[in-house]
Amino acid sequence: MNRNDWPGDSDRPTPTPPLVGALLDHVLAPLGAPPARALTAATSRWSEIIGEEFEHVASLVRIDAEELVIETPDPGWASRLAWQESTVLERCEQVAGTRPSRLVVRVARQG
Repeated sequence: MNRNDWPGDSDRPTPTPPLVGALLDHVLAPLGAPPARALTAATSRWSEIIGEEFEHVASLVRIDAEELVIETPDPGWASRLAWQESTVLERCEQVAGTRPSRLVVRVARQG
C-alpha cells in the first residue's frame, strides 16, 4: 500500500522536499563557497581539473571563490603544480563552473 492509498490522503498534495543543493547554496554562499554543483563537479571530476600527470599525487583540500587548495606528498610535486596554476584554474572554471583567484599548493605533513 503506498501513501496515497490511505483513506483521506488521496486529495492531499504530496509535498515536494526542497532541493538539497539549493539549501547548501543558501548556507554556504555567505561563507564564500562556490555552489554545491561546483563542489560536486570538482570532486567527482578532479582528474579533469588537475590533469592525468597529477591526479595520483594531488588531492583537493578546499575550493572557494579565493582559493583552490591542493595537497601533494612532497615539495617536488608542489613546485611542478605551482607552475601549472593558470592551467589548473582554467580547467576548474571549465569543469566546475567556478574560478578561484589563486591556486595554493601545500605539502602534506608526514607522520
